[in-house]
Amino acid sequence: MTAVSRRGGLRGFTEMLRNLWLRTYRQLRRVRMESDDRTGFCIFCSIASGSDPFTEILCQDEEVVCFRDIDPAAPHHYLVVPHEHIADCTVLRPEHTPLVVRMANMGLAALEANGFTDFTNIRLGFHVPPRISVPHLHLHVLAPQTHMYDDAIYRCLATSHWFLTVEQLLRKLNPKDVLWSPGNGVGPSPKQPVGQNR
Repeated sequence: MTAVSRRGGLRGFTEMLRNLWLRTYRQLRRVRMESDDRTGFCIFCSIASGSDPFTEILCQDEEVVCFRDIDPAAPHHYLVVPHEHIADCTVLRPEHTPLVVRMANMGLAALEANGFTDFTNIRLGFHVPPRISVPHLHLHVLAPQTHMYDDAIYRCLATSHWFLTVEQLLRKLNPKDVLWSPGNGVGPSPKQPVGQNR
């Protein structure tokens, strides 16, 4: 008897292949993350320094760089990373607030440069460990949020413990100040940076 007939035909075989693929993917990801920690190699540091030949940089400045996600979860899915290696959003302190705002502004600028300007229909946020694939701080820029792919909706829920929106993170860093909201219609204008009070 074959695996196909024992487990319920083609559907069972497809499920078996999917489970095998997921186990293999998780093992490879774990090995890659462990080797990254041991060797000091970080793919996002490589991209930010411009030494990764396979990644197209959408925009950058002296502190942050923006590029397309290799596994997009929405029609526009970009990552914004700092040049400085910072492990993840859990190690940020109040003094990192300008960096977070700068990352959000860069994400908005990338969306605008690619023809997307409805800033009320976006999701910007950070995954919380252990739900990160690369141990280097990165902001997910997703648009339109109403067209996010099914599996991504659950990974990027604003009500999840494993995903912090920019607003939630800024509130954690500076509980007394409301610094930023994509729904307020503020775009990446040099005259009115997103982090300034109106």
